Amino acid sequence: MLDLDYGPPTKDVLRFDQTVPIKGLASQQSNYVDRAIRRIESAPLGPDITLIPRTNTTGQNGISIPKATFFMDQDPLSGSVIEHAKVVYRSEAVAQEAMADANAMSINIGLNYACYLRDGIIFPTILSETTIPNLMPYIRQKRDQDLADLKATADLAEALAWWYVGARFPIKVSPGTGTGRLIVASGRTLSTEEMVIAQMLVNEGRTVRALAASSRQGVRTADFIVDGVRTELKSISNLTSRDISGALGRRILEGAGQAPHVIADVRQQAGMTWDLAQRAIRRAFGADTARRIQQIRIIGRNFDTTVPRLP
Repeated sequence: MLDLDYGPPTKDVLRFDQTVPIKGLASQQSNYVDRAIRRIESAPLGPDITLIPRTNTTGQNGISIPKATFFMDQDPLSGSVIEHAKVVYRSEAVAQEAMADANAMSINIGLNYACYLRDGIIFPTILSETTIPNLMPYIRQKRDQDLADLKATADLAEALAWWYVGARFPIKVSPGTGTGRLIVASGRTLSTEEMVIAQMLVNEGRTVRALAASSRQGVRTADFIVDGVRTELKSISNLTSRDISGALGRRILEGAGQAPHVIADVRQQAGMTWDLAQRAIRRAFGADTARRIQQIRIIGRNFDTTVPRLP
């Protein structure tokens, strides 16, 4: 007899057992973020925007959101047919996992985003004009005030964008001397993508050591040690999300546990631009609150830039 595996039921994939009860749409609840905030605070060079709920009269317990999380100028949901969420997950992690699993299993639930509860406030997983139409103009206004307060700073807009996530200015990679060295550990075979990047680093005059995979179950090692620093390589060409910068940022974050330096080769990724790459770097740094990633380099078709984190 042939057993057919159809996968887990939809209710399990969507984790309905990890939701909180509501009546009606999530966006219609009195504690939905677009309805529940009375004040916005931020420091011009700080990484977060702090939202002060209406229920908090003292202003001492605001909710801090990384500035790079807000889609202030480009809405990834613009032009989409929006089905508003009717469930609220207990945490952002659960909401993101449910959406990711549904997309991976091609389960059409009619949703472009999910909602979750944080500190008593309902948040959407995408913060944009579509999901927070009342709040977004005030977020932009606060951003513009921060820029105006620092008008005298050279290259202000770019400096502020990187400072928001604790990163330095982008550093252009200069042509190398060609005097580097490649050392491949016994038993390690480099893929075509790895060899291309390794040779590029060698041509820059760097010493590159390709590490063998860990023999310990569940333990992943970095791909390389470059000039004495563990470095993880991400060759990325299959991003299909409408939010390309967000998808790239998440792929970069995958390397956080293996190495402090991450190199992302996006030359084969359709639709990738330097503007999207910059946003991905800011989002990755902003989400890496443990500061595991210390430097990100993105190599595109017509750009190659390294961004170190501020000490």
